[in-house]
Amino acid sequence: MCSVCGDRCTITKKSTRGGQLRVTTICGTGHWRTWDSSPNICGTPLINLVVAGAMFFSGVCLRKFVNC
Repeated sequence: MCSVCGDRCTITKKSTRGGQLRVTTICGTGHWRTWDSSPNICGTPLINLVVAGAMFFSGVCLRKFVNC
């Protein structure tokens, strides 16, 4: 549902950037909205920074993490 007019929305684009999902929608009236599953910090998805920090501070090997 469009947050401006309440009309039905259609997904026009889905993309991922690391652990972040980005969805762009448009309604029948022409209002568009982009939704991110994680906020951005200086253009970088926060989830990517959190996962990198968690891996570093826990001492996990990247190879073991990727092969999970």
